[in-house]
Amino acid sequence: MHCSFKSCLPACVILLLCALSASANSVLCAELRRSLQENGFAVARDLISPELLAKAWDEGVVRAVAAGRYVNETSGRALNQADLRSLSSLPSGLLRAGSTQLTLVHNGFLLHGIRGIWPLITAAASGALCLLGMASSGRVSAPAIPGAPTKPGLRMNAHVRLASKVPGVDSHHVPAHRDADYWSRHFQTKINSTHRGYMSAMHRFANATITAWIPLTSALPKSGSMVYLPDFHRLAYARDGQMEHLKLSFDNAVRHMIDRGASTATAKKWPHKTMVVSAAAGDVLFHHLYTPHVTAPLPAASSYVRWVLELRFHKAKDLLHQDFKHVNSLTRFMMGPKLDGIGQSEAYSWALDLVYQAALNVRANMNQATSLEALSGSKWQAPFDIPKIGLG
Repeated sequence: MHCSFKSCLPACVILLLCALSASANSVLCAELRRSLQENGFAVARDLISPELLAKAWDEGVVRAVAAGRYVNETSGRALNQADLRSLSSLPSGLLRAGSTQLTLVHNGFLLHGIRGIWPLITAAASGALCLLGMASSGRVSAPAIPGAPTKPGLRMNAHVRLASKVPGVDSHHVPAHRDADYWSRHFQTKINSTHRGYMSAMHRFANATITAWIPLTSALPKSGSMVYLPDFHRLAYARDGQMEHLKLSFDNAVRHMIDRGASTATAKKWPHKTMVVSAAAGDVLFHHLYTPHVTAPLPAASSYVRWVLELRFHKAKDLLHQDFKHVNSLTRFMMGPKLDGIGQSEAYSWALDLVYQAALNVRANMNQATSLEALSGSKWQAPFDIPKIGLG
């Protein structure tokens, strides 16, 4: 974490202040691992400092939205953070389901804000290193230098998503799901033609991957908090009618829970333990790919707009096995960069290269009904569109 020094302070005092500052934004790795193993999710409180969040808004979110040529429709001026947090000043274009997601691969808008959000990504990476067993069981904290490269061996999936959730707009509500559902078809290949081979490959991939969900605004029960079904990550992966019915019932149960103001639910009609996890801006939530989850709906009468950054990390060596020998260039670049080689200053050049690779590969592959669409974590089918205001 960055410290501001005054020349009059002795070196020992400066080091103590830095240590105290860092510990205020850290959490024990052992606690995160225990939570993930027991519940299928873990929460790193205050992992991201208010200073990094403010920069992420001004240099990341606002710039990504501006890439879409969105403006304050009342005054015509450029948008600011306050405009994006309130429904009354949110551009009407962001009310459409497709426009609510700012990405690198599908619309390129996030390219323009990648430097601003990179310190958030590297802060979350510290938690991923812990949860994927690539770090010691000490304290998890953001890099001392914001946006600095991480330890070797960690990759970031190229499907990075910055998204808003608007009250009263059903199309912004993503139904209950497991992240593994989006990737599962990738493993149903000729190489893994048997059920056993498919399940084995899927399981290795899921255990080598972790999702990070970073709220940029408060995510409380009445403002789009995350809701989990703990323990389900222990079950073998399956996509069948019973699981699909469970996810639909889970979605309906969450709506009723939020209306009642409950934080947990164990009712006759819904017998499963359900956990509503409130999060403040600066917290980072991690979950296993098998953990069913959904975000709580925002009340229709609210003017609050919730924003999150969502991404996934991979343990690189566990992905480089025989099941991936057949993949093409699209699949390979979607597995993302090695984060130990990318700092904040290199983030833009990597993102620009990714947008270029997407222009070559996504148009040809992702707009067709192929199993490869699953690896990006999206079923998006619209035409690829690079921002029209230039890539500078």
